[in-house]
Amino acid sequence: MYDKEKLLDNGDRWETEIAGNLARRCAIPLGASAEGMTND
Repeated sequence: MYDKEKLLDNGDRWETEIAGNLARRCAIPLGASAEGMTND
């Protein structure tokens, strides 16, 4: 059975995991040019 503390701990772990995955997926490779990119 989960209590509030276990749910918060689980959420903290997943938040860190998801943030790391997003950072790896969204990172621009070194040497990549931003030319042609717009903020439209």
